[in-house]
Amino acid sequence: MVAIPRPQAPIADRAGLTTREWYTYLLDLANSAGMTPAQRKQLDALIARVQALEGGGGAGGNVSVQGLGSIVTNGLDIVLVMLDGDNDAPGSSWYYGTGPDGTKGWYAIADALAVTTDLTKAVDSGTGVTTLGLADLADSGAGAALRKITRDAKGRLSGTSAATTSDLAEGANLYHTTARVDARITLQKGQPNGLATLGADSKIPSAQLPAIAITETFVVGSQAAQLALTAQEGDVAVRTDLSKSYIKNSGTAGTMADWTELLSPSGGSVLSVNARTGAVAVPDFVSKATAPTATD
Repeated sequence: MVAIPRPQAPIADRAGLTTREWYTYLLDLANSAGMTPAQRKQLDALIARVQALEGGGGAGGNVSVQGLGSIVTNGLDIVLVMLDGDNDAPGSSWYYGTGPDGTKGWYAIADALAVTTDLTKAVDSGTGVTTLGLADLADSGAGAALRKITRDAKGRLSGTSAATTSDLAEGANLYHTTARVDARITLQKGQPNGLATLGADSKIPSAQLPAIAITETFVVGSQAAQLALTAQEGDVAVRTDLSKSYIKNSGTAGTMADWTELLSPSGGSVLSVNARTGAVAVPDFVSKATAPTATD
């Protein structure tokens, strides 16, 4: 016995004729000797319905097929059902809908995407996939003063405010802050090739000055008085008892060896006249044997 047709198997084709699957099944039933009266009655009723379909509706009218929405139909005996504005071969990444003028049909998705000058749009010629990007921004050559900016999670500028150099993260170059300059100056104070300092008396400490001999002249009348002098190298002692002068050398023995005699003028120069020193004028009429007086 032939198998029962599938549940989704159509009884009639587009021409209104019985399909092979159902025709074979019905023919097998008709030739079956074991059919009961009830089965025969059901078969006859089924054959009558199929004949009605083959006759175009039984009452002489055609089957009416109507499309709703974007569905349209075409034909009488053979009705074609299609989309309004259908296309047998739409391109890649196309959609069915309405175009800019409201007309139904197939349109490229890329054509429905418009971009401003801030964006770029590229459409793959093979797949029709659209790629959007940010357009390059030209350098205006101008800028505002130093500003602090805030960005959101998407990197968009969400706020600005005035800024100073204190808001900048310090780099490896190190800013010349007041504290750092003062510290640098302190390190150079009193150092070789550094900076001289001032003491509490607003004077340079002697420790930062080179040794300087400040010459003093002492007039003494004896050796004992000369050796008792608090003198430093370069000081001069005038001995009235010897009519000689001495300069202190670097010696520290506490004897006359610490003093160097200054040479007297050579050539027999007169140092005094009749116990008188300085500019002494002798009149021409005074003989050599006559001693000048104070009134001369």
